[in-house]
Amino acid sequence: MKNLFLSIFFVGSFYVNYAQQQIISGSAVAPPNYEWMAGLSYSYDPYDQFCGGALIAPDWIATAAHCMEGETVSGIKIFFNAYYLSQPVTGYFTADIDTFYIHENFNNTTYDNDIALIHLRIPVTAVPPIRIARTAETELVDSGKVQKVIGWGKLKKFAQGGSDTLMEAEVPIVAQSICNAPNSYDGEITNNMLCAGFMAGGSDACQGDSGGPLFSVDSNGNEVLTGIVSWGNGCGDKNFPGIYTKIQNYLPWIEDFTGKLSKINSIEANNTKVYFSNNVLNVSSKSLLQKIEIADATGRIVEQFQSFDSNNIQVPFHHANGMYFAKIFSNHLSQTTKVFVHQ
Repeated sequence: MKNLFLSIFFVGSFYVNYAQQQIISGSAVAPPNYEWMAGLSYSYDPYDQFCGGALIAPDWIATAAHCMEGETVSGIKIFFNAYYLSQPVTGYFTADIDTFYIHENFNNTTYDNDIALIHLRIPVTAVPPIRIARTAETELVDSGKVQKVIGWGKLKKFAQGGSDTLMEAEVPIVAQSICNAPNSYDGEITNNMLCAGFMAGGSDACQGDSGGPLFSVDSNGNEVLTGIVSWGNGCGDKNFPGIYTKIQNYLPWIEDFTGKLSKINSIEANNTKVYFSNNVLNVSSKSLLQKIEIADATGRIVEQFQSFDSNNIQVPFHHANGMYFAKIFSNHLSQTTKVFVHQ
């Protein structure tokens, strides 16, 4: 069992940004395992990797919100099949992103809701995505259930840099009540988090592994994404296992983007259809449309259209990529629905 477990350790303050974290005491991942593992880099060179992610659909990657804070679309590249950062294996390739979404309730102090989605400009067809754990699959994250965590993180707690080789480790789920004990995280673990590792210390997640996957195996032997590397206190320290975003809690949020966000971004609600395509906002309804207000994610109204008296309208819409809220007025009633813009 020597070197079986991979430890991801946290360095710095109590709440550590895993964008700088890495994996410790693990074993090397042999190609072509975990092809859905994505690396986030500041250039097309995988050696500039700063976070991990998981391909959950051909054009979508799940990662940590704290990995994406302060970043720009043009400043991040995605890579796959780079098991060795300095010498990627045959099959290594990169991808561009066209937008990303940080969870609107992410708290960068407590790291609650630490999840983000990255949309790829061109869907990936060379590797299969990993399946996300369904809400009903509670057994996958039961206390004691063994998980795997992978990444290019630090191999030692105070190492200057991360691993050149993709590493993996096994960590069991630790009950929330244990991790919230006074001698551990003392109530800081929310229901949106998973605690995984060893109370005695050992295998864990550390700087460089942020945003990477925590995953289990279902009854059919398939890998299933259960968590996202988020934060922790120390790296493999006694009484402080690693903390992961519990992805099962975010299925509706993910579905809003990956399930309903097609090339025309259509959303159905109360007999009204709203979608964006080719810089045009399209709205159709069974009732006569009277007015439309478009607000950005902060609630600021960015566009208003009125006096249509029509069931179908098309209006130009030139705003930045992201999530907007369309308030539709019809027959003296109103309804609000989301509109996702990515050009």
